[in-house]
Amino acid sequence: MRLAEELFEEGDWAALGVECRRAEAEEGAGARDRVAFLEAMVGVGTAAWGSEAYGAAVERLDGLWRSEGTAPEALRPLAAYETARAAWDGHHADARTAEALEYAFLHLREPELFSRAACLMHFYLKADGALRGARPDLEMAVEACRDSWPPAVWRESNPRTNGMKRRGGGAPGGGIGSWPGRAVVGFYRKAISPAIGSRCSLAPSCSEYFLQASRKHGLLGIPMGADRLIREPMVVHEEKRTVERPDGSIRIADPVEEHDSWME
Repeated sequence: MRLAEELFEEGDWAALGVECRRAEAEEGAGARDRVAFLEAMVGVGTAAWGSEAYGAAVERLDGLWRSEGTAPEALRPLAAYETARAAWDGHHADARTAEALEYAFLHLREPELFSRAACLMHFYLKADGALRGARPDLEMAVEACRDSWPPAVWRESNPRTNGMKRRGGGAPGGGIGSWPGRAVVGFYRKAISPAIGSRCSLAPSCSEYFLQASRKHGLLGIPMGADRLIREPMVVHEEKRTVERPDGSIRIADPVEEHDSWME
């Protein structure tokens, strides 16, 4: 499932669809709900907005977060957040979006995902005057944490700058300079990672870090990736900021944004 998790974070829907089928066949009932969530996200990431396939994917997400007592508790808030992102068009308020967003805001524990849910709720409350008037407590709770939202979270959650589609935006991006990094990561994930398993203790994983750095900085992503590999033991030893993933595993936060300020 770790490879599927990484493909999900990357937004590589084609590869994720294949990996979901493999995980479902090899990992059995224990991975059923997680695979169902990832397969629904493949539908959201690949189907046209408003299409029957898109609607079916949203319904699967909606059913997962509402399935109290069956889906894992760590998965339900994430499914609720993605339901809200996928169901809301950025303008028209609806009960499903409000319910899903409130559940995600109240139950997400991972700091970055909590910030995303809170920021999205901020924009939703601006669009839903009735809810804002009926739930001043909710508005106050959301606004109380707004100073902690990074600029990237604001941009992602703002319906004016984001079509409310899944983060990652579909197919892998980046200019021509990102091709070497994407090729290396693609080879690693297809040929090496399935054999040795996930061994990285950082978030994002080293392969995802390399990919993000390559997309953002082109060929400079190569030395940034090498630097990450050298720094990994030290960062793990210091254990400054832990991040709990939806599957319950713990990793140490070490995002690209903390190591490229010298390029600005």
